[in-house]
Amino acid sequence: MNGIDEPAKRSRWPALLAALVEGYANHNPLSAAERSALWYVLLSIELIFATYFVRAQDVKGVAQNVDALFWIYENRDRIQALA
Repeated sequence: MNGIDEPAKRSRWPALLAALVEGYANHNPLSAAERSALWYVLLSIELIFATYFVRAQDVKGVAQNVDALFWIYENRDRIQALA
């Protein structure tokens, strides 16, 4: 579960992502290209998982990952500002 379907968890997701990026960058600095690719990587992850759940015939899993995909897409500016 990615928690994107739960409003309380969804509201904490950007802060978690920011902390993750910051923590990673403290150990291995990210280039400008890597930072600009973050949004695309997040979209790709959701597509990969949605495809997995399609093949597994798990309707709930597909729906959850498609919802997350749309949330990431709709929050592009917010996510890119975190990178």
